[in-house]
Amino acid sequence: MTIQNFPAKTVYLHGTLHILENILLITIFAATGITAGFLSGLLGIGGGVVVVPILVFLFSTTDMFSTGYSENTPVLVAIGTSLATIVFSSASAAVAQIRRGAIEWKLVKKWTPWLALGSFISSFIADSIHQSSLILILAGVITWVGLIMSSNWQPNPRKDSPGKIANLIIPTLGGFITSLAGIGVSNVVLPTLVYFKHSMVKAAGTASMLATPVALIGAFGYVLNGLEEEIEYSLGYLYLPAIVVISFASFCTAPIGVSVGHKIGGKALRKGFGITMLIVAGILFWKSATFV
Repeated sequence: MTIQNFPAKTVYLHGTLHILENILLITIFAATGITAGFLSGLLGIGGGVVVVPILVFLFSTTDMFSTGYSENTPVLVAIGTSLATIVFSSASAAVAQIRRGAIEWKLVKKWTPWLALGSFISSFIADSIHQSSLILILAGVITWVGLIMSSNWQPNPRKDSPGKIANLIIPTLGGFITSLAGIGVSNVVLPTLVYFKHSMVKAAGTASMLATPVALIGAFGYVLNGLEEEIEYSLGYLYLPAIVVISFASFCTAPIGVSVGHKIGGKALRKGFGITMLIVAGILFWKSATFV
């Protein structure tokens, strides 16, 4: 009896472990979304700076995308998935900014095509970049965000607006970098607009408005580029279970972050978050070296 029942018990055990693994994954995705949404509302940052590092660590340290796929698939899935979650979180923020009249629509019309172009191009170039180099790029961008947040730095405004060439180069490069790292364009667009003497309110509103189409185009590029991989539960390089859970959780907690941000001082929190991002960047730099 014991020998005959052994296969059945083994199947039952494997099924139970599989369920527990899925519950753990959902819990991690939910915690990631809760954190990203809350900090996005509290500090006015793109949730991607939280989502991407967590997904990179998760996907690259487990065997979810290691068997039968190219070596940089875990990082590409993390980036593509993050961009997809930004579409939903930034759209919610953009609607609120539109209601407040905090959008520079002329700038949106000028920059959206070029931001989208840079974002779309980078989604295809990313596939040819070694995994260690992708993580290194991500670490560099996270370092940039961490330094800005921890120092409360703001650029000194200049009187003149960007010229025609600058209005082409700046958004194209910004879209390229942010899509390659899987973070929201607000981390690049906002300080740039402040530098060109846009008010902080208008800059934040415009950055939120620009983030939605740019993330959408970038995510679409990662879909097209990853279709040949045929990844389970994914659309291209977009891992659908993570997108659903993270997007829902961040959508629910972002308003809470906004509310808390209005009640308490934000400088200490920004500095603390910035230091945390620098630590995360340091870990990413170390991790990139392990893939060489």
